[in-house]
Amino acid sequence: MSSEHGASHVTETARMGWARAGTWQGGSVAAVAVAPATGTGVAGLVGGRAGLYAWDGAGSLTPTLEGIVDPSIGAVAFTATTALAGTESGRLYRNRTGGRGAWQEITAWAGLGAATVLAPSPEFDQDGALFVGTTTGIFRTLDGGTSWEECNFGLLDTEILCLVCAPDFATSRQLWAGSAGGGLYRSRNAARAWRESGDGLPDAPVQALAVAPDFAASGVLYAGLEEHGVFVSRDGGARWEAYGLAGQSVNALAFDGAGRLLAGCNSGLYVLDSPQQARLLAMHDEIVLALAATGSRLAVGVYGTGVRFSADGGQTWMQPATALHAPPLVATATAHDWMALDADGWLAHSRDAGATWRTLPEVDLNGIFGVYGRSDAQGRAVYFAATGIGLCRWDGDAAWQLVADKPFYDHTALAVELSPRFATDATLLVVGHDGALLISTDAGANWRATAQPWEGQALLQAHFAPGAQATDRLLALSAQPTTGGHVALTVWESDDLGAHWETLAGLTSGVPAVLMAWPEDPLEQAFFLATQHRVVKIYTAPESTEPQVHQHFFAEGTRITALAASSGYRHDGVLWAGTDSGVFRSTDRGLTWQQVAALPDALPVVWLTADGEVVSAVSLGGQVWRCARTSEGGDDDRA
Repeated sequence: MSSEHGASHVTETARMGWARAGTWQGGSVAAVAVAPATGTGVAGLVGGRAGLYAWDGAGSLTPTLEGIVDPSIGAVAFTATTALAGTESGRLYRNRTGGRGAWQEITAWAGLGAATVLAPSPEFDQDGALFVGTTTGIFRTLDGGTSWEECNFGLLDTEILCLVCAPDFATSRQLWAGSAGGGLYRSRNAARAWRESGDGLPDAPVQALAVAPDFAASGVLYAGLEEHGVFVSRDGGARWEAYGLAGQSVNALAFDGAGRLLAGCNSGLYVLDSPQQARLLAMHDEIVLALAATGSRLAVGVYGTGVRFSADGGQTWMQPATALHAPPLVATATAHDWMALDADGWLAHSRDAGATWRTLPEVDLNGIFGVYGRSDAQGRAVYFAATGIGLCRWDGDAAWQLVADKPFYDHTALAVELSPRFATDATLLVVGHDGALLISTDAGANWRATAQPWEGQALLQAHFAPGAQATDRLLALSAQPTTGGHVALTVWESDDLGAHWETLAGLTSGVPAVLMAWPEDPLEQAFFLATQHRVVKIYTAPESTEPQVHQHFFAEGTRITALAASSGYRHDGVLWAGTDSGVFRSTDRGLTWQQVAALPDALPVVWLTADGEVVSAVSLGGQVWRCARTSEGGDDDRA
């Protein structure tokens, strides 16, 4: 094998005009914050696995991810002058312009864990006190983030779900924490030590806390519990009694500017006017995950359907037409028939190449891990899903149909792929969680396991050879950690539908995340792997019978997030790569790459497809974009 290293070209050789083609609206929002009334930045922040967004105070959201490496947001908060955000990868950021512009990482936090809740002192800009709850305990800084210390003394359960400071924290040094194990704890010395403070609370996760604005005089605070409603303490947390919403799971609590106690539950958003007097304010039968209020401004994060805002205390509501699905994954049965799957298991279907979407009803499949589509023998779009109950099929009817379950009792289906010739050969494969690869040649009625030369390794993916001609060729990709902390990747090849395998290539990566593009290519029989900032081409040169390798490296720190070959690759040799810093294109079969116009929302591309000169892209969250390449040197520079 030979290896070449392509230079990273960024010259734009073709002008690209991206235009929004559709939006899969909704998505789950688990973190919201409303800016203080005196703030000069954005009106609020919305965070989730689909990124971080700024609310303009009216009905619009704008991505605000500049400087943030990991777009999966787990917690957000405001102080008087600073916005804070924690990511699921364990990074912590601040923005001293109220959420506008670039974010700066708080590097001293590195390695301490992923924040589940951020609780700044009410006087943070003076005392620098910030408390962070994680799944392994509580950490604090008293100098604005320059140094940190663990504060778990007295905690019997360190999986923290909620954390709040007293309004008079500057003098009382009090704060409270609720845990997944059902513990409620109070500290009177700025988290240096904790004591149990849940007398009267049922044994259930404490998911939310809210301190009355007049706490210094009244000693009143509230706790929201899973399946037990809201409880109140009138003595600073020593003793508790039921207050309302009995039997409800309360996920979030907040006081608005009128002094009303708001509760976000699994059945909507409520106002608790007095003990045992709760009335529904909004989001009937929807699961409220997050809630924030400042004055008359309310922000509500909802499971599956996005975020709602009110600027008048909940009398009227605004729902931005924004895609907040993560990532999502997209499957196509035909050029125009698409299906999308997000990280929470929501599915949506489009019959017009992503222009309009219909979110499908939730189904109890014990998790959906992968979806794949093709046309059947009658030319209809059909999709198969790898789920926790087995392999399921959907062909436009109201419900998914279970195709097979017994073969997957011991090999939970993680990914499914249909043969390019599925309409005639009815062949499909399923990757199992334990390295199993199962094949069916009768649309899922019967199954056999292939040979597994990668035993002891994780099987990441397997694919049928492209093209319409009948072939039994497969490629599989396995991964195994190395002693140096990297991942060894092995490409396997079979010419008899998995009965026998041979090693085709090997490479290493810093992560087990790999994308593959396998175009129809009679000339070089090439396929492409992308991992981190590298695209690897494995091919057979016309003058050689030995596999060759060519590697192209994008700029250090770039993450390749999507890879696709043109539908006419055998003739035009065009490839596309989506990254977290724009879209790249190769016109010479992957040897060199040029950056083209970035998507208008500047979010990472999670899926690409190219049909001739028309390219479609889906960005993080579920926005669909389309562009057509104009001639070199053209004057079409729409973005």
